[in-house]
Amino acid sequence: MREELARDDREQRREQGGGREWDRYDVISVADLLGRGARSTRTDRAIGAAAANQVLEVAGNVRLTGEPLVVELVPEANVAAGEAPFGLGDALRAHIPDAEVLRFRAAPGRLDLNGRPLVIVARDAHRHPWEREAVDELLAASEGAVVIETGIPEWRPERATGYIATHGAARVNLEAAAARLAAT
Repeated sequence: MREELARDDREQRREQGGGREWDRYDVISVADLLGRGARSTRTDRAIGAAAANQVLEVAGNVRLTGEPLVVELVPEANVAAGEAPFGLGDALRAHIPDAEVLRFRAAPGRLDLNGRPLVIVARDAHRHPWEREAVDELLAASEGAVVIETGIPEWRPERATGYIATHGAARVNLEAAAARLAAT
C-alpha cells in the first residue's frame, strides 16, 4: 500500500512539474528513515556523553568539596536557540541534590555564600559584557570559584580557581561538566 501511494505521488509530481530533474528521484519519508536502522536511545546517549566528555576543557581545580551555590547567568534567548529548558544546576543536582541554583538575566550583585563553593555559569560571555562584569564581580567577592562557559570559550576570567569550557549547552555537555565538578 505504501509503495502504491509513493508511486502515485511521484506520478502526480511528474505531471505537475513537467518532468524536472528532481522528479526522477524517489522521495523518502521521515517515517521511512526513522524506521531504517534506528538505534536505541541508550546507545545514542552513550555516544553523545562520550563526545561531550572528550571536548571538555578543564583548567585548575574544579572538584567541589561541598554543596555549592550555582549562579547561572542567562543571556536573552535568541530566535534560533530559544530558551534552554535545562541548565548546569539541573545536571549538578543529579550528583549533589542540595546544590542551590540561582538564575539571573542581569548581574546579581553581592551574594551570601555562607562558606559554600561557588560555581558561575556563563554562556558566550565574550558576546555579553554584563556576563563578564558579573563573573569578575562574583570572583572578586569570593575566595575562589569555578567558572563554566557553556558557549564559545572566547573569554576566560583571570581569577577563577577552576574553569570548564563545555563547547555547548546541550544536556550531555552540561551533564559532563556536572560529573567533573562532582568528581564522579
